Amino acid sequence: MKVKHAKRPYFKSISSEAKSLYIKEETSFIWHSGMALVNWQKSIEEMHRSIKEKYPKLEILEISTKSLQELGTKLSALNLTINTHGVKLSVENAYQGSKVFENAGPFQDLYQFANGSAKRDSRINNSGKVIGFKFFDQDWSKDPSSLFYDWLYIIALAENEELSSQVLKYDIFTDIAFNPVKSINTQARAAAIYVSLVRKGLAGVWSNKDEFIKAYHVDELPLQGTFNL
Repeated sequence: MKVKHAKRPYFKSISSEAKSLYIKEETSFIWHSGMALVNWQKSIEEMHRSIKEKYPKLEILEISTKSLQELGTKLSALNLTINTHGVKLSVENAYQGSKVFENAGPFQDLYQFANGSAKRDSRINNSGKVIGFKFFDQDWSKDPSSLFYDWLYIIALAENEELSSQVLKYDIFTDIAFNPVKSINTQARAAAIYVSLVRKGLAGVWSNKDEFIKAYHVDELPLQGTFNL
C-alpha cells in the first residue's frame, strides 16, 4: 500500500521583541486516511514527530476535538466558552453568530445553537459575503481577516484561568483539520498569539479593543484559494 503524506501548517509562539505574534511554518508527515478518531490521532502523532525533528526541545499541543491531550480538546473552539452579557457560549457559536453579511445578519440567535450546528445553518451560506462582525453591541472589521476570530478565542482563553495557565507551557500549536487553502481561522494560531502576548508582557491587552488591534501584527499573506471566514 502506498504511503500517503500531507502538509499542514503549525504555529510557533514568539517571546522576542519582534512585532510578529507567531511564526507559521509547514511540515510534511505520513497521513492516515479515514474519518475515525484513531486515524486522526495517528496523523497528529506523525505531524508532531515531524515537528520534533526540527524543534526537539519545544512542547507541542494539538488543539482540536481530535487531540490526544485533554487540554487540547478543552481548548477546541467548540468547547472553549465565553461568559458575557449574561450568556455562556462557545467561541465557535460566538464567531458564527457575529457575522454580518452583504444581505443580512448578524444572526445572534446562533449564539445559543447546539454546538457545531451554527456553521451549518443555511443563513450562513445564503446571505452573501461576510462584510464585518457584530459581537453583541461591538462592531469589528473583517480586516485583517483573522482579527476578530483570534480576539474572540483569546478573550475566552484568558477568562479560563485553569486552561490559560496550562497553555503557557507549550510553544507550538497544531490543528490537524486546518487547511489554509480552504480556511483562514484556526484555534492553533489564536493560542500561539495568546502565549506570545503573555510572553511579551502584553497580557490583558485583549481587554481593550483599540489596544488589541494596535498590538495585533500578523505578517502573513493567505495562499491563493477559496477561503471560509
